[in-house]
Amino acid sequence: MLGDIDKGYYIEINDQEKYNTFLSSIKQTKSNNPELDTSQDRIKYLLNLLLYSDEYITLDDLADNIYVSRNTLQNYIKTLKNIFSKYNLEYISKNNAGVKVIGNEDEDYIFLDVKAVNKEQLLGFIADMAQEYDICNNRQGLFEDLKKRESEFPTGLQDGFAIPHARSSHVKKAAILYLRTNEAIEWGTMDDKKVNYLFSLLVPKENEGNLHLQMISKLATCLLEDDFKDTVKSSTDKLELKDYILKNMEVE
Repeated sequence: MLGDIDKGYYIEINDQEKYNTFLSSIKQTKSNNPELDTSQDRIKYLLNLLLYSDEYITLDDLADNIYVSRNTLQNYIKTLKNIFSKYNLEYISKNNAGVKVIGNEDEDYIFLDVKAVNKEQLLGFIADMAQEYDICNNRQGLFEDLKKRESEFPTGLQDGFAIPHARSSHVKKAAILYLRTNEAIEWGTMDDKKVNYLFSLLVPKENEGNLHLQMISKLATCLLEDDFKDTVKSSTDKLELKDYILKNMEVE
């Protein structure tokens, strides 16, 4: 690139073959990338990039992906945050890591101050919530499966905890529900104490492998730890509880 007071800046080509190769590479790059001619195109592209990535993405990489400056990117992020909030999605920014988007749907699987006076009412509440949050396709069918499991052997543990669970053909996706009741409920526990704190594990019957057994084993191990029990008993912050439970319940 050369400069001239009268002409301004211009490109002088010394090797036509290399220049043609360079032009071809630009055309190839453009053909492999989506059209990003308008702000709407760029926002759609960023939405897809963030929603389908499980890893943090740096702001520099986001800006480079849509060929804009960091300042321009910040304007797009404001729009994205508004979109995410409408769909209960959380935009997370982490120093030295970047940004990512997570869904807060699991926060809705935490139920504090549940009103139930006996085991059957509580199992009915679990089935109701499973249907409401599209975890199951048949409320009554799941309810019967939960009751059947309890009739085989009560799922009460100790220290006020129980883990009602079912591997059911009526469950559409694996889910963990945490419930805290207003009143202690007779359940059938190892220490003969009533129950206030319940983890309900719901797994599709057709699920391959032994996911339900892994989840039960992991949860039983967690419930041997005083720190875990104290946290889930006392926390009133659903988001905090969600993050804490999912972190401790990771199944390899």
